[in-house]
Amino acid sequence: MTPAAPTQAVGALVPASATDRKASMLSTTRTFRAYSTSPSLRVIVDSCSSVTTEIAEQLGVDVIEFPFVMADGDHRADQWESITPAQFYGRMRAGERALTSAIPTGEFLDLFEACAREGVPTIYLSLTAGLSSSVRDAEQAAADVSAKHPGFKIAALDNRMPSLTALMLAREVCHLRDGGSSFEEVVDFVRRAPDRVHGYFTLDSLRWLAAGGRIPKAAASLSALLDMKANLTYDLDGALTLTGVSRGRKKALKGLVAKLDGNYVGGPGLPIGIADADCPEDADALERQVRAWFEAKGTPCPEIMRLTIDATIGSHVGPGMVALAFWGIDRSAGSWNNGKR
Repeated sequence: MTPAAPTQAVGALVPASATDRKASMLSTTRTFRAYSTSPSLRVIVDSCSSVTTEIAEQLGVDVIEFPFVMADGDHRADQWESITPAQFYGRMRAGERALTSAIPTGEFLDLFEACAREGVPTIYLSLTAGLSSSVRDAEQAAADVSAKHPGFKIAALDNRMPSLTALMLAREVCHLRDGGSSFEEVVDFVRRAPDRVHGYFTLDSLRWLAAGGRIPKAAASLSALLDMKANLTYDLDGALTLTGVSRGRKKALKGLVAKLDGNYVGGPGLPIGIADADCPEDADALERQVRAWFEAKGTPCPEIMRLTIDATIGSHVGPGMVALAFWGIDRSAGSWNNGKR
């Protein structure tokens, strides 16, 4: 597979039909996909939220795609349309690396200009600055477009969360939008809500973090030798932080479920999220444990969203990553069970 060169988002932001998406795969790789039909607020997420085409259509959110490069050339994280999770993670298991980069500033400018021409207030929920520089480029592009179009409401917001947790935030943003909340009310919610979203994950190997220079290679080699599985979360700024290690996969999964204790605070319509990087059997095992946890508490288990980690995040965590996310106590209070108290 050799994808064509990426194009930038231009023109009218009409919702992408199935025919449009099929045609795009035959001609050129798109960088932006429009699914929003809301006359009151346009919500844009990026592909690092692991949003699927089906979810994007259900929520009515637009998606801007992160680029990455593999041995066969340029790719876009296009909701697994041009490459399947099994193909992508299979190539990683075989030793191939995927190199990621930020979304070019020009793409944000083109996109936000198109939004301004349509005139619908727009909010972009960006991958956290703790993991990418893209949000700063998006903020600058939004400021430039706002200055050029003084009456147009636009905000590029750091969601302070990656992947599955970002999608959980976007889902609630859409509920607020559909419930009639104003642009200002939604912006205020996005600035506060990440403190209440908890995300924990375990890696099958530290190899990929080491390959990206995020940890010493010697530490990754020692972890593999001892079958130690890293347990991680993200801090209040969205940067990854280690909470501990587990000997073997079973203990690592149990460690994820243990984070529900003292942290979980559910509510009407608030789901549990489980995501994996091409290891659905482990995600199945985690789901069974989560359901058992609720059963033991005598509490009905909420909806469980199941997702596959997108290619951009997946390129850094590698195949075999499993994540658990839920709404919980305020992390900014400093009393949450992050493994360090």
